[in-house]
Formats: sequence, structure tokens, C-alpha cells
Amino acid sequence: MEKYCKECGEAIDESLTFCQNCGHKLDASPERDRDTVIPPKKQPRNYTKKQKIVMGAAAALLVILIGSYTWGKSYFSPEKTAERFVTAIIEDDYEKVQDLTRMQGETISAAEAEALVTLAKDEAHYINIDTTNLEDFSYQNDLMKLTENGKHFFIFPRYLFSLVPQYADLELPFENIETTFNEETFPAEKTDEKNMVYGPLAPGKYNIHSSYSGEFTEAESEDVMILGDSYSDTVYHDIQLDAESTTFHLFNQNDSPIKNAYIEVNEEQIPFNDSLHIDAFGPLNLDGSVTVTPVIETEWGKVTLEDIKIEEDYYELTLHTVSKKLMDQLSEVILLYGEEYVQAHAANDAAIYTAVTENLSEVFQDNFAYNIEYGKNFTGQLDKIEINYEGLTFYDKNEVSIPANFHFTASTHNSDDQPDLEERIDTVTLRMVFDSDEEKWLIDEANSYGLFSSNDFKATETLDGSQELHQATKSASAPASNDLDEQIEEATLNYIYNLVEAINAEDYELVRPYIKDDSALHGMQTDLVNRLAESGMKQEVIHATVTNIEKNGDSWNVTTDETIKKIYSSGEEETSDYNWNYTVETEADGVSLTNIE
Repeated sequence: MEKYCKECGEAIDESLTFCQNCGHKLDASPERDRDTVIPPKKQPRNYTKKQKIVMGAAAALLVILIGSYTWGKSYFSPEKTAERFVTAIIEDDYEKVQDLTRMQGETISAAEAEALVTLAKDEAHYINIDTTNLEDFSYQNDLMKLTENGKHFFIFPRYLFSLVPQYADLELPFENIETTFNEETFPAEKTDEKNMVYGPLAPGKYNIHSSYSGEFTEAESEDVMILGDSYSDTVYHDIQLDAESTTFHLFNQNDSPIKNAYIEVNEEQIPFNDSLHIDAFGPLNLDGSVTVTPVIETEWGKVTLEDIKIEEDYYELTLHTVSKKLMDQLSEVILLYGEEYVQAHAANDAAIYTAVTENLSEVFQDNFAYNIEYGKNFTGQLDKIEINYEGLTFYDKNEVSIPANFHFTASTHNSDDQPDLEERIDTVTLRMVFDSDEEKWLIDEANSYGLFSSNDFKATETLDGSQELHQATKSASAPASNDLDEQIEEATLNYIYNLVEAINAEDYELVRPYIKDDSALHGMQTDLVNRLAESGMKQEVIHATVTNIEKNGDSWNVTTDETIKKIYSSGEEETSDYNWNYTVETEADGVSLTNIE
């Protein structure tokens, strides 16, 4: 029967007195061993070295886990997170600030982290870092809120500061300006031509760099902007650059039929819009280094205005002239009209005119008929014509009016008198129309404002006349009537027409031959001529007729119907009808007027 050790339970060699496994001393009496069965004593288990190492490591790991859990629960707590955040700000640890913040679920950039730290350090009323107490910190800082965001090690809640997104609305002086925030470019949305909204950005104090590089200048600026609105409302800011845009407005003073208008610079054409504006030319430095040339293309040719060296932010340009091509065409017709004027008046013959319309030719023929009937003659020459093309006005594409001074050496005289030649200046407004059938300009109206030269008249072009004297045609004279009534009628009508000429010329002597000296009418009309001359009024006889002649003792009462146009200095016109009663008396050499009622 095999024996076993009572101590370790291992089989033993019966020849030995001790256990070869554990060293336990064995009972030496074999008989006792055979007769008595002693149950084996349970011995404590001894572990191997390897087992002991494993068990020690497990125990240590358990201690570490318990300690790590306790540490992690404290370290990742909201209170400790707030402390780390404040410490990161104080120590300018931008990466740590990035780790501890989120905005709309995203990590903020390094530029935003820098701006956030700067805002907290420089502007305590936006972010207060004087306390690390979570309750106080949360209460005093409304630009951020501590929120749970995932897990650390799948165990501990992860707390981060959620930032209120900010939006910067930059008002720009012009377009195509590039702007960075702390040297970083952020997304932007254009609200109009000169407004850009950047965001979302983290709250912060940003260094803004704005720059522009264009055809005419380069400019940049540095600025500081605080984004700290707790409601995420837009923050507004003006960007200033040392460059400006210039606005141009073209005033079409003469109502030219414009086809195209632009300013020319560096062989580039910048067009005016339909309202004849260029709202923003540039940007550029207003130092005169950029020169532009305004060009206006019209139905009658191109007009180039004077060059402009840009030194202002607004220019109002005035189109007050026409193309040289059109001026040459009009000047040719006006000069021809002036020469034909003296020829036609000397001959009292409207058929001489080739530069006028049929309408104006008929008006002249009526005037000549009167001259022939009453023996009125004209002798004269054209000396020169002054034209003010800056006063030209278009009524439509094919109709213009032009102010002009006609300088004559001339005399209007009776058929039996010798001409007393004097300088005469007719200031008129010529109305000219383009005859598309004959393809030439013609004069349709020549409204005279008297035989005077206005000091305000501005001549932009002077045309030399031929100075060829045209004598009155004798056949145009009519013999004086021997009938007394005809003499009275003729004297009265001569008085009416010559009074208007005297008013317009500011020269009473033109009407004096028809008024008796020292009479009541003489005093009245002398005052009238002087008074109207001072007021600047001019007149024109539209119609005059003697309706009745009645003898009254040694004189005659003469009744007339008159239509007179008054032309005020303002340019306003008024036409009125009159009925006058004149007193006419005989003299040794004829009849003259003495009174008016």
C-alpha cells in the first residue's frame, strides 16, 4: 500500500523517514502505521513565484484603477474644467483654450483662440477671469456656457465651454477689399456692394487688416474690433482706407441727343449709366496722379471735354457745347444768312434768302412789303457775327436754338434821304432746323432782342463778314402821299414801329422825328424809353392798324389797334392788344404826334 505525506499529501518513499517533497518527519513505527489510519492534515497552499507576481500585479492594478477613477472624477469635473480654462487664458495657452471650447459644435481656430484670450485679458467687462469659482464664473460671463460634450475614456463626462458665435458687419469704402482677422481669413457674405458680414467667429478682440490692390492705387489699414455680443447680434464697424472713389455726373445742359458717354483713362472707357452718372470710379488717391477725359458721342458727332486731374470725390461735368463738325455746319449757314440779310433788306426782296425756311421767308416778305409801302429803305454791310455755342439748346435731334450777335454798319432811312451809316448790333436767337430732304440746316426763326450788345453775351466763335456795302434799291421807295389822311396814318404807324425800335435800342432819337418837340407826348415817351431800357424789357410790333382819323379843331384824333409783344429781362414774354387815341398836328414839313390817351 502506497503511503502519503500527512503534510503535503505527496506519495512518499517508505524507506525514508521524511517526506522528500516537503521535508516532514515521518512516523518510524510501521506497525502503528498499519494499524492506525491518520487523516491527512490540510496544509496552507504555497504559491509559486510566478503566481505571487501575478496576484501582486492584479492587486496593484485594482489600487490604480480606484485611484484613477477618483482622480478622473475630480479632474474632469465642471469646477476643475473652469479652473483649467482660466489658467489657460492667463498663461496664453491658445491650444488649451481651443481644447476647452467649442462654437456651434466645432473647434475654434488658433486666431480665434488668441482673440478670445486678448479679450479676456484686456476687456474684463466682457470676460471676467478674476474668479475660478464655477458658479461665479458662469454668472459673470455670458459669452460662453459650460456644457457636457461626450465622455473622457468612455467614463467621465466631458465638459467644454460653448461660445456665442459672433458676426462682424464691415462697411467698406469700396469693393474688392480683402480683410483678415488676426491674420486669418474667415467666411463672408455680401449684403450689398459695400458691406461684408463675416462669421461665425468666436468672441474676441481682433486685429483687423484690410487691404486693396487695384489699377490706380494700393491701400491698407490696421484696426481693432471687439466681438462680444452675448445675443449673437451683428457688430458693425467702418473700414477706413487711404483711397477713395470718385463720382461723376454729366449735366446735359444743351439737351444734346446723346448716344454714348464715358470717361477715358489708360485707354479704357468707363461708361456713364442711363442717368448720366458714374457712381464709383476708382479707388484711387485724390492727388491728381490720375487724369481722365470725358467723351460724349452724340447724333451730331463726338464732343471731348477738358481733361480732369482727379483731386475731388465728386465732379459735375456740363455738356454745353457741340461737336466741331456740327459747329462748322451751323456756322456756315449762319454766316450765309448774315450776308443774305443785308442783301435782302437792301433790295426788300425775300427771294434772295437761301438759308431760311419758307416760314421765315414769308415773314421777311411781309416786312418788306411794309417797307416798300412806306418808303423805308436799308443800306448796310455785315461786319462780323459772334456766336455763343455754349448757349445752344436742342429742342429735338434736328432742331436747335443759338444766341448770336450780328454786327452791321447800316442805316434804315426814308427813300428820299441819304443813309447815315452807324454801327448796329442785333442780338438774336436763331432757331435752326435740319431739312432731311435737302440734308442741310436752315434758319426758321430769328427773334431779335433789339439793336444792342449785351455785356453778358459770351462769344465762343466769331465769323468775319464780307464788309461789302449793299445800297438800298431805289425802286423800293414809295412816293409820299399828298393826301393829308394818308400822311397822318403813315406818321402814326411810323411812330408805333420806331418807338419799339427806340425802346429796344435805348435810343429815343429813333422815334423823335414823329413826335413834336416840347409836346406832352415828347416828355412821356422820353421817360418811357429810359424806364424800359433800365428794366431790360424789349418789345416787338406784331400788328398795328389805324382804325379812325377824325378832325378836332386844328388837330386830328387818330385811333389805332395795336398788338405788342413784351419780352422781359427774365426771358418771359407777354403779348397784349391795345387801343390808343393819338393827337396829331400839322407842321411846316408834315405832321407829328403830340399826345396819347
